[in-house]
Amino acid sequence: MRVFSLAIVLLLLGAGFLMYLQMKDTQQSFDAVERVADDLREDGVSGSTIDHEVARRMVVALEDLVQRPQDAASRIDDLRTISDTAASWAETAPTASSDLRLAVSLRAAAAELRTYAMHANGMQLTLARNRIADARAALDGEVPPEGAVGGIRDRLDNLQQSQREQYQGLEEELAR
Repeated sequence: MRVFSLAIVLLLLGAGFLMYLQMKDTQQSFDAVERVADDLREDGVSGSTIDHEVARRMVVALEDLVQRPQDAASRIDDLRTISDTAASWAETAPTASSDLRLAVSLRAAAAELRTYAMHANGMQLTLARNRIADARAALDGEVPPEGAVGGIRDRLDNLQQSQREQYQGLEEELAR
């Protein structure tokens, strides 16, 4: 009976030690992911510190534009300015932060409205509303921390928005 009890205790200690090693390995993996996420930056963009008051005015302007989508075509330059400013903010925002989520969401909402201006598809308005809601939640601090995985998603989304804006610029030039 004692041998059996001793074996169970040793088995539990061994399992605990293995779990500790696995947890340590997982933490090292997440640390490596965070370092990679910090390197996912857009080329050619100079960063600037986010101005939450300006961001709040941008959210209101985008909300107004979603309410009056017929004005989107005449506000392309304003949407470009919002995108450029948000790109600058995303460049300096810490990875996995509400500031990064705010910047990327503003940029995406502006891109959706630019697409709407070219194609007048109601789906873009829905997507813009969703991204504006994300921006407002980030601005109000309602974004739950998502760690390195959320940071990578936001960084990749920011790079995708950059590519989209380049495409939109070409499409707008061809439409003139």
